[in-house]
Amino acid sequence: MPIRSDHGRSAALRELVTWSLHSPLRLLATTSALAAVGIAVTVGINAASNPHPTPQPVATPATTATTSHSAAIAARSTQPAVLGDPQGAARRFAETWITKTDPDTWHALLGPLCTPEYAAAVLPATGPDRVSATAVTAPPALVSAVGRTAAVSVALDTMTLALRLQDVTGTGDWRVADAQPAR
Repeated sequence: MPIRSDHGRSAALRELVTWSLHSPLRLLATTSALAAVGIAVTVGINAASNPHPTPQPVATPATTATTSHSAAIAARSTQPAVLGDPQGAARRFAETWITKTDPDTWHALLGPLCTPEYAAAVLPATGPDRVSATAVTAPPALVSAVGRTAAVSVALDTMTLALRLQDVTGTGDWRVADAQPAR
């Protein structure tokens, strides 16, 4: 039969807890110190996992009268989105979505505007020949925004496009995570 004693890890923890309860001042000091350590650890983890890179300007090629429509769309899609603007990202996606071009160019233009998952899994299953719309008829409307996700509807000439966007970096880099006809 083991002999129980006040030695060991549990006894040391018991002493620490009871020491902080001897007076209100000790309890306040201990609670404050634990809160400060918790805040410091949280800030350190957030800073390490979410660095805020400074956006680099992207040079856009000048378009001339001889430049094709798809080249103009390609120039617009390489520009960085306005930070914190899901409607701007939705408008660029919708304008590119209705572009009549060959499927390879269409996928290449839409890929950077989508989340990697959507670009890899859903986008290859469709093409420009399946899109009947030819014009964006109204500015995008923000339906909802919660944290790093937003729902935006874009009115097209033949339908309304319901987009779910996601801020992929936490700094306002909005990408389309789902595109469906509005119901």
